[in-house]
Amino acid sequence: SGKSFRSTLHFEKDNLQGERLSGFYSLFNQEEYAKTRNHTDARDLKFWDEIPFGRSKIYTIEIPSPDPNVSSDPESLRVIAAFHGLSMVNLGGLPQNTVRIAIGSQSNPIIAGESSWGTSVGTNNSHQDVHVVNVRLPITEQRLFDKEGSGVIQISNRDKISIGTSSRVFLFNWLNLTYRRLYRANNNQLTFTAPPSSRPGTYQFEIIGFTTPEIEVYKEGVGKLTNFITERYEEEDPNASGKVLYFYRAVFQDDIVNPENVKYIAVSSSDKKLPLRYEKVGPSNLFEQSVTLRDKSNDYNFIIITSDNFINEDTYQSLDNAVRLYKEYRETTLPRFGESGRVLVATVKSIYDEFNNGIKSPHAIRDFLDYAYHEWQIPPTYILLLGDASRTVAADDLVPTMDVQTIRYGAAAADAWFVMVDGIDESGQLDLLPDMQISRVPVRTSGDIKAYLEKLQVYESQANSNTGQWKNTIVIVGGETGNESIGSSGVRRDIFITQEDGLANDYINRNYFIKRLNTNKGRNAQSGNPTDIFIGGRADMQQMLNDGCLIATFMGHGGGATWSDSQILTLGGIDNLNNFNARPFFTSMTCYTGAFDESRFFSQGGTLSEKLILTKGKGGIGTIGSSGVGWLINDELMARSIYKFMLSEEYQGLSIADMLFRAKIEYYLDNIYRWEQAPSMIYQYGVFGDPALRLAIPKEKNSVGDPVIRWNLVSHIAKPGDTLKVMATVDGITTGTGYGQLSDTKNLDVSSDPQFSFTIQNGKFYQSRNGRLSDTLMVRISQPIAITTTNVETFSGGQFKVYVYGTGTDAGKDANGHVAFSTAGAVIHDVEPSPKLDVAINQAVHFTLGVDSREVVNPVAVAIKLESPKDGLTYGQVPGWDYHKLTTTEVSKGVFTTQESIPASLMSKGTRVTYYADALTGSGKYSRTAEKTVIVGELPDVAIYKQAQSGLIQFYDNSSIGLYSKDNKVVVGAEIYNWSNVDADKVIVKFYENSISNGDPKRYTKPVLTSNNLIGTATISIPAGQKVLATIPAPSSFKLSSTYKIG
Repeated sequence: SGKSFRSTLHFEKDNLQGERLSGFYSLFNQEEYAKTRNHTDARDLKFWDEIPFGRSKIYTIEIPSPDPNVSSDPESLRVIAAFHGLSMVNLGGLPQNTVRIAIGSQSNPIIAGESSWGTSVGTNNSHQDVHVVNVRLPITEQRLFDKEGSGVIQISNRDKISIGTSSRVFLFNWLNLTYRRLYRANNNQLTFTAPPSSRPGTYQFEIIGFTTPEIEVYKEGVGKLTNFITERYEEEDPNASGKVLYFYRAVFQDDIVNPENVKYIAVSSSDKKLPLRYEKVGPSNLFEQSVTLRDKSNDYNFIIITSDNFINEDTYQSLDNAVRLYKEYRETTLPRFGESGRVLVATVKSIYDEFNNGIKSPHAIRDFLDYAYHEWQIPPTYILLLGDASRTVAADDLVPTMDVQTIRYGAAAADAWFVMVDGIDESGQLDLLPDMQISRVPVRTSGDIKAYLEKLQVYESQANSNTGQWKNTIVIVGGETGNESIGSSGVRRDIFITQEDGLANDYINRNYFIKRLNTNKGRNAQSGNPTDIFIGGRADMQQMLNDGCLIATFMGHGGGATWSDSQILTLGGIDNLNNFNARPFFTSMTCYTGAFDESRFFSQGGTLSEKLILTKGKGGIGTIGSSGVGWLINDELMARSIYKFMLSEEYQGLSIADMLFRAKIEYYLDNIYRWEQAPSMIYQYGVFGDPALRLAIPKEKNSVGDPVIRWNLVSHIAKPGDTLKVMATVDGITTGTGYGQLSDTKNLDVSSDPQFSFTIQNGKFYQSRNGRLSDTLMVRISQPIAITTTNVETFSGGQFKVYVYGTGTDAGKDANGHVAFSTAGAVIHDVEPSPKLDVAINQAVHFTLGVDSREVVNPVAVAIKLESPKDGLTYGQVPGWDYHKLTTTEVSKGVFTTQESIPASLMSKGTRVTYYADALTGSGKYSRTAEKTVIVGELPDVAIYKQAQSGLIQFYDNSSIGLYSKDNKVVVGAEIYNWSNVDADKVIVKFYENSISNGDPKRYTKPVLTSNNLIGTATISIPAGQKVLATIPAPSSFKLSSTYKIG
């Protein structure tokens, strides 16, 4: 029929907000994974209504001008409706959700269809999934629609299953109705198309139902149509017999080439929608207004993404503007780290304008960062999100985050998603690893910005001046358990405390003093443990933080606003702190303390992470926390990965955001196939605070890599009751003060009062005894206190750890270190190769080492493993040198030298040498040093990606791969880099088509060839520290779709 056209109406209201949908989650690399992992999981979390079991709900709608006489349509009458499971009731495999949809007139709605979903899935009981009902009805059914347009949607939740009837509920999201509509305006406007099944040609349209002759007609993609006829006509009033109503119609003709895609809009002049407001599109780069965010010459190292509430075209020139002050501070301080001081301020509004046509969306922020990473001449390193976000309150959503579905919790804020812009995993999706260093300071006012900036300025200015024991102290808090279980087995009641034991033993540098605090019953919650001397409450927590510490970490139960069920640290507790000059960095390995998008905490000052960093003059300098639910094992695994980098001297040039980046890589490689929680953990853990922040740690080594503190002990052997005689010197500190503590081999305190103080004079340690100074510290080894069930009986030694800081002209300098001691067994120290391995090219090498023991030691040996380089990625075992033992001879008291050497013929350039020393006493006590690995000489170090600057993130990407012109021919090329200080000759570069993956997540670090589609090989030479473009002819399989000559 030419009297009507197909029209689709969309009905949707966002009455319900804040649902997390905790039962919706797709396991890594499974069937649904591709739909959610490719950075498109913008799941709609706003719904029209919830429909409990046994209920029907009716919603009034309008269905304008249905054609009452239509008899056929190949597309039929179509109803599409979206729902979402909510309840999770185990029905033994039966569907728990059944929806019946009716639509049409209020008196006689049409039953559109019935559909069921939501069966049991594993231990989740139900999969809270989207369910879309798509039904087709005979087009003649629309004759039952009300001619005047009033209608209803009726949604029912009913079935014959009697289980869980009081608990089952689903969510109604939206409904689309496609029907045949007359060419009649509703409220003086009509959007219309050509009649169904039309062919190209000239058509005449007659649009009726206008109440004014001022009618305008527009054609999409063309513009306003003119020269059409407008005339008045009359209709009988359907509500009053004999009464006539006057209307206007527009009649026009148009040539239609593609009837399926043509679209018109007819509207009266007075009913045309006007903009709510006009806004000038200001410069996207306030401080360099000629440069846009899409300028490929951009080289900003640090990007501040903030709200135009805080800075805009009217306020940016104010010298007191908080964002401007932050920008100027970072421009000044970044060069101190050896980095570019280029800082960009971009408001979310400017990002929306340039990347999403002015429409607010977290996708616009990610698209901007994706563009900056791939298209700018130098990718940015740091991303600071300077503003809060909210899932439910638009006014508080200053700098949006991305909600990602996490396992068993549902939607959680995931700032990490913004910087997952490069790298493909084996599922073909963008991988889970961030590519830039991102953090958030979730401010809500300019005052918040200034409060945090003041903290940052004080912390960084005092990093080298505000010395004190706080810089060498780690506070470890272990929470109490609830009813945890793993599988079918129960969990020890002291599990969080034993996890902290493992963290201290395996990952916290032995140089640092450790303060322990256990909540509630502490270890005594588990039967058989000795009395827990570390049990404490809020006052103890407050005192520890007021005393100052470098880092405070927590494992246990928590919530958005608290640590532990006993609330050892709360929002109110932060207000009571007095730690202005010694604010720690917090690692909060628990639930929700990083859920910054939860508006219910706003009135209290935010979540724990927000409160810690934003409270003026107190709290912390930064935190690492989770926006989602914590996991007993995986929180510990993430903590281990974090502390592998956080307190290691090797990584102290790195920012906190870079440490979390590397920790996530470590965690990912170890756990992505072991734990289903792994993707969620990577998403939900984030940094709060400045992304470029460096911890104010003491020095452990000098500029050439040697320890700052050098030890000289009369003996390393001292049993309980004995005195350890310690002599030491310190580089760079002439006068100062020092403190020492004893801990055992598991980094547990040896005594309940372990503090030991001394002074530094002329660079040497001195102790005052009987009114006189001695350069020998007399450290008494006491019987250890009982901490665990075994630490007393297994006490065999440990370390004397010290922290020293300068006074007078050396004020601001500090250092830490430790020296090992043993109660009975041998202590091996100072294992030295001669000559040094890194320069011993084609030279024989022997070893000298010191051994302290009260017993005869025999044998004493050095175990050597030699590997020769096979190619650029692997090493081969040298036959006969798989931890071959070099025996030793005692050349003087406690000094041993190997009887044989590594032959010069095996010390070729590039050989990898791994070694350790061990010794056995006459009574059978075995001692061994840690392994150390050194490469002989410096080899050419070629790579397909540019090496990061020191302290910066490493980008494993080569944007130079592409097509080039060479000798008037198209070639495939890529820049190849030589990271080393020696020339690289005869470098073979192989080009593959669609065949290189980023590496196997099961911990293999070399790239994986997923196919053998080799398309060419090039041989090049690369000078030291340079790059060279390697090229091959473009394969014949490469086809140009079109060739154009321009100009």
